[in-house]
Amino acid sequence: MKFLCEKHRQIVINDEANAISLWCSAYRNGQKEYERKNWSLARLFFGSAYEIALLCLQERSGRDSGLFSPAHMSEPGSQLVNIFCHLDDFDRAEQYLIEMYEQLLNLHVDTGQGAEPRKQAFNLVESIRQRLADFLGMRGKVEYANALNVLCATKGQGSTAALMH
Repeated sequence: MKFLCEKHRQIVINDEANAISLWCSAYRNGQKEYERKNWSLARLFFGSAYEIALLCLQERSGRDSGLFSPAHMSEPGSQLVNIFCHLDDFDRAEQYLIEMYEQLLNLHVDTGQGAEPRKQAFNLVESIRQRLADFLGMRGKVEYANALNVLCATKGQGSTAALMH
């Protein structure tokens, strides 16, 4: 699902300072509409903030991520999941949880950053993984939830932990 038009996508990709301003505005407006339970508008604002962060992080993958951190993507993304649940669109909520999880893994596999940013990234990936596993279990997809938990078990040098090093 795309939330930004091509013009705004190009602005975001080419001007990070403008992108962070657009992200802040979209996120703030998303919060206001979420509090009002105006799910349609909140979805559009949080979707725009999510897409802005995703574009900026992907554009700078493997380099200094500048003004954007993974939380800039995961916070509006998590709100999108909540909104889709309010709208009884559980398939879309599941889709965004999976996408966030995959994007977070892809963004941080090759980072050359220090231990603290890696720890924060690992914790973020783990929180999204746990939410995804819980969500799959609640939707009766227990075998998928169990497979995800086994695949990403974090005992010692588990696979998610290994990916983050």
